[in-house]
Amino acid sequence: MLRTRQLTSVVTLFACVTAASAWSPARAQDSTPAKPVPKQPAPPATAPDAPAAAPAAEDLPAVADILAKYIKAIGGEEALRSRSSRTIEAEFSIPSMSMSGNMTIRNKAPDLLVMSMNVPGLGDVRTGYDGKIAWAEDPAMGPMVIEGAQLEQMKRDADFYKELNFQKHYPTMKTTGTEELEGKNCYAVTMSDAGGSETVALFDMASGLLVGMKADAATPMGDMPTVTYLRDYTDYDGVLLPQVTETAMASMKQVIKVKSVSWDALETDAFKLPPQIKALTEKTGDEQIPPLAPATPAAPGGTGSPKGK
Repeated sequence: MLRTRQLTSVVTLFACVTAASAWSPARAQDSTPAKPVPKQPAPPATAPDAPAAAPAAEDLPAVADILAKYIKAIGGEEALRSRSSRTIEAEFSIPSMSMSGNMTIRNKAPDLLVMSMNVPGLGDVRTGYDGKIAWAEDPAMGPMVIEGAQLEQMKRDADFYKELNFQKHYPTMKTTGTEELEGKNCYAVTMSDAGGSETVALFDMASGLLVGMKADAATPMGDMPTVTYLRDYTDYDGVLLPQVTETAMASMKQVIKVKSVSWDALETDAFKLPPQIKALTEKTGDEQIPPLAPATPAAPGGTGSPKGK
């Protein structure tokens, strides 16, 4: 029972890793070690500190202006489009379960993704998207094809240039107000995908950086409200990436800490369907083998989710 609960927690973690991430390509071949962003001087003390009053609706900036400031803050469109492959090595932890391990996220333009996690005592968990099929493998449930809302989430996660493609993934976007998140005054942008699911993105008014996201994440246990915090933005050869992504879901906290980022080219073969997944989707004669799926949806990888500048 404990093993199943642990595996469910790990798969749930995958559902959130890239969904709120702000990881973006940079110019360099490899960017380890990273250079921390210099902290800005503290403003003069005022008493007492309080979040900024919400401006009137007509005074809120347009979504296009908020996104333009964000793109500029993380390095600019030219820098973002200068690479087409990315490998992230990271550590993950679920403190409440004393669980930790290493993970690797490989992403190639336009929309190829493979993520793997090694959990001591449990084994390897993998998930991916080959441009058409989303899949997952883990020691408890074996190979499975991901469908429904989680498939759509995986498509967004796999978009290599997703920071530049908000409008593509969220046809409806509106600046809906202001919020305070960890001491930062933020603009709240409510975004709806084609299926009507909403995500609230929080952009720091001062820096323009994306510092948090609120959404219902698709997990093996159904949709669960999550808040993702993007912290410690670091300069990787001209592009800022969050070093720490923390996701709070129910009573569980999940933390991803980036160890290294490489922009070396990845071969397309690295994203081929695993043999067991391919077997699930191949035709045998005139009969199509149906995809294997658990009674509840399987979790995709995950965006990636402030102490930034």
